[in-house]
Amino acid sequence: ILRTTRFADSRTEAEPQFEKPEYFASMSYEDQLSFMQNAMKKAAQNLDFEAAIVIRDEIKELKARLKRSRGRKKK
Repeated sequence: ILRTTRFADSRTEAEPQFEKPEYFASMSYEDQLSFMQNAMKKAAQNLDFEAAIVIRDEIKELKARLKRSRGRKKK
């Protein structure tokens, strides 16, 4: 059992990556957000929940950046 557990612990699965198109960086934050939300929905519909989680986390980061950038503009 210990060998099996050690083997399982040593396995590292690559975290699913969200492939963004080349033009993604040139999109507005709002367009990026919309693109990522659609990608997350598609991943969930395809039962690729791990990818959907990765995209969800990236959406959270993008929303935080958007909120910070809007906060700077108001000052």
